[in-house]
Amino acid sequence: MSEPSLHKDGPTTRPAAPATAARNSLNIFTTRLLTLPITILTSILVAIVLGPANRGIYGFLVLMGGFALPLLMFGFGASVTYFISNKRYAVRDIFLTCVTVGVMQGTVGACLLGLLWYFDLLGETAAATPPHLMLLVLLTLPMQGATLTLNRVALGDSWFSASNRIAYATAILTSTMLLLLVVMAQLGLRGAVIGMVTNQVLLLTASTIASIRRFRPVLAWNTTFLREGARYGLKAWVGDVVGYSNLRLDQWILGMVAKSEVLGTYALAVSFAEMLWMLPDSLAHVLFNKVAAVKDVAQRQELIERMNRVVFWTLAVAGVAVVFAAPGIVYILGDAYAATAVPLALLMPGTVAMTVHKVLTKYFGGVGKPHLSGTTAGIGGLVGSLLYFVLIPRYGAVGAAIASSGCYIVTAVTAVVVYRRLVAPHKARLFRPNLADAAWLDQQARLAIRSRQPTGG
Repeated sequence: MSEPSLHKDGPTTRPAAPATAARNSLNIFTTRLLTLPITILTSILVAIVLGPANRGIYGFLVLMGGFALPLLMFGFGASVTYFISNKRYAVRDIFLTCVTVGVMQGTVGACLLGLLWYFDLLGETAAATPPHLMLLVLLTLPMQGATLTLNRVALGDSWFSASNRIAYATAILTSTMLLLLVVMAQLGLRGAVIGMVTNQVLLLTASTIASIRRFRPVLAWNTTFLREGARYGLKAWVGDVVGYSNLRLDQWILGMVAKSEVLGTYALAVSFAEMLWMLPDSLAHVLFNKVAAVKDVAQRQELIERMNRVVFWTLAVAGVAVVFAAPGIVYILGDAYAATAVPLALLMPGTVAMTVHKVLTKYFGGVGKPHLSGTTAGIGGLVGSLLYFVLIPRYGAVGAAIASSGCYIVTAVTAVVVYRRLVAPHKARLFRPNLADAAWLDQQARLAIRSRQPTGG
């Protein structure tokens, strides 16, 4: 058993001149922005080629790893990021433990989901899925577990360039595979699944090689970290469970009670809506590490509140733009997706509100109170679950959109209340923008751009 390391990794594992938080955020945001056009184009073309029914099955198969698997990790990923970011453990000492646990969790997830599917307990869309494609996706879950854990390691180490490259590679690979196999080769749903599996193999291979070269891991099992990680992770797990449920339970229930074509139209609306989260998701892990590292209480609060103001109002403007653009998007998709416009518009209020929760939970986790993320998401999740089970069976995709927005709004309001109580008697300023915010944003942009320029000598 190796002992926990309280020191930083050696000189070979860190860049000589680490990038600023502004540059990291800009790099991640720029990557997402650059891949957005091809992502939108691919989504539209694949939806047209597959049709609503197969698009629904494909969306459900993606949920297997994107929704079910993170829930079965018991908050371990949050522990990895937290303990590495606060320098409690050196990556090289816990690397093997992290990857092994990720593979084991993926394997358990595959077995559990496989049993549910075998006994026809995953609902309508799963029942309509060809067995060989379902089995192929289940076999990738251990790989996805390892990849998720490696990404958490990189984020905890503030290795944002790697996370940025993974995000870029994922977007490009996914779009390329779908365009080649679904659109050009006309392999339909089978081509989409083959592309999904190929992406997982390539991403895991590249992530593993890059991580080993950077961290030079010690091949030892670290029981001490596993115990501490389990304790912290279980606190964060509640937030993970409810958070992922809030984001995906609507599609899961819709896929169980409705035909695959209904899920296909709704899942497409969700994918367009969640593109607005590009900005807060780009800032998320940079912000978490920043909050965890800052010791001054007032500075933490100023950072999180200013970030919330900037992100919220930016997304509010974008949300209004999407509502006006929804009819045009549906016109491009064709009559088969006519039912997409209304759910997309109904998702906007909740999508914008959820950005508040995305920002404030980074404060809760960064100050060592991850259970507050679970509390805020839990209250919203209770409301959302009630709405899901009441509205989805009766109103289908429209009911799912209304319930989802309601869930997100309640979650955001609860996060605001909890944050205000946590920082009292400090008077939080979360929504009222001022000129200083614009000046700060301009300064951060200048810093980021300047740090990207090569220096002389």
